[in-house]
Amino acid sequence: MEANKPVDVESVIESVTVFGDRAQIFRKAAVTLKAGDHRLLFAGLPEELEESSVQVSGSGGGVLKDIRTRQVYFADIPESERRLLYKEKLKIEDDLRVLEDGINRARQEKKFLESIVGRITGVTEHSLPGELDPDKWIGMISFHRSQAETLDREIREQEKKKRDTEETLQVVINQIAVSGEAREWVKYQVEVLIFLPAAGDISLTLSYITAGPSWSPVYNLRAGSEDSTMTLEYNALVRQNTLEDWTGVNLKLSTARPQISGTVPELSAWFVNIIRPMPPPALQRMMTAPAPGISMKKMAARMDDNFESGAMEDMEEEAPEMEKASAEVVTGAASVVFVIPGKSDVKSDNTDYQVSIVKENFKAEFSYSTVPKLAPYAYLRAKAENASEYPFLPGPSYIYLDGSFVANSRLDFTAPGEEFWTSLGVDEGMKVEYKLLRRFIKKEGVIGKKESCMYEYSTAITNNKKQPQKITVKDQIPVSNNQDITVKILKPEYKQDTETLTKNSENILTWTLSVKPKEPLTIPFSFIVEYPAGVRIGGL
Repeated sequence: MEANKPVDVESVIESVTVFGDRAQIFRKAAVTLKAGDHRLLFAGLPEELEESSVQVSGSGGGVLKDIRTRQVYFADIPESERRLLYKEKLKIEDDLRVLEDGINRARQEKKFLESIVGRITGVTEHSLPGELDPDKWIGMISFHRSQAETLDREIREQEKKKRDTEETLQVVINQIAVSGEAREWVKYQVEVLIFLPAAGDISLTLSYITAGPSWSPVYNLRAGSEDSTMTLEYNALVRQNTLEDWTGVNLKLSTARPQISGTVPELSAWFVNIIRPMPPPALQRMMTAPAPGISMKKMAARMDDNFESGAMEDMEEEAPEMEKASAEVVTGAASVVFVIPGKSDVKSDNTDYQVSIVKENFKAEFSYSTVPKLAPYAYLRAKAENASEYPFLPGPSYIYLDGSFVANSRLDFTAPGEEFWTSLGVDEGMKVEYKLLRRFIKKEGVIGKKESCMYEYSTAITNNKKQPQKITVKDQIPVSNNQDITVKILKPEYKQDTETLTKNSENILTWTLSVKPKEPLTIPFSFIVEYPAGVRIGGL
């Protein structure tokens, strides 16, 4: 090997650590070198490679002298898939030419047949009597019909094949256009300069970070109502489009978020001031060009007097600066790396590949919840504690109850030791009925002239299970936005929060009850809204 000429080395992706929006890739290469200086080249690296992340390590007794990273631009077609598309396009075009040749040949044969028949069956002044034999005409007509039918059928079949082939060709042409036929491609190269005091074998590991690959969690939650257990299957969807497949790699998934700066932000001074309105354009021109005999100093003094006296209150004030909406920032626990067992394959096609992370069993507490005003159903829910050492990241979940799929849901961020709820769907074994018993308007008082509107509801819950069941029932009374409108609860009697009944600031009432089997439980609920007579009330 010549020290002044870089030599391409063959490397394979050995392991990959995937983050939320990028991945760290580890490539390994083994080469046999003579003593002396060498320049080894890792070529064809992803376009989204972060140059500052490149690292090289090795074994074998050599000295690593330098690492150089550079971009290479080319207009060739680097992907094997696109090369195959071009080859397929050429093959289809060849097939089209063969079909066109066959169609032209059949048409020429038919034309030649017509000319022969015309000469044999035609009558001229030079025709001999034998040529006018009717038997010959009949035989010639039969031969002509048979050959013509054969040629017509062949032409139709060839034309149909041509149309189908043209459609296939157009599909391939579209695929080539979508894949970016005319774009200029960018690849990275990493050149490694090493010195070997003696000939031998060396092993090099190149690592770098590339943007684009990602992973997201997806969960299967399997609940058992008989033994009050919950099994959580923690899975991951991994995707990448780095233009090279990950085949047989050691895959790791990290919960770290390198896109967020690791430096604690610092506060700067927060200033407040009085907003002074800007003078209109006409007054600004007066300020810059005062009338003869009036100095700028006097003009400014007059303006100050006018502002102080409020003489210019009709001037348009400068609108305050709009506040910017801030995104909610969710801070997770310390990062965790999940090491996926065995070898993994992830193709470079931006398709989700599911891998299994871990499976955990939890003790669950089951209860029901209903909002009969909106939906007269009892929803089974399960509460469990994350007893693992790692967080559950936000992601979709698929819920199974007693082995049957019941609902799609979503699991929120749950730190270790934190409780989480999951909905298990509607349970028809708990029957809920919601009725409006009556609504009437009443006018009271001669002087005060008050009106009131009273609502009376009933919620009936029947437990068709074998065991008593806990259920949370929610309903509401209106919230008054006017001091002349008052809202009072009639039933149930409410003075303050208790273990069975609470009310929040939005006047949402929550009952926490236990329902015995086969014994219907009825919840009476009524309230009254009072307001001045003769006014229209919105919201009722």
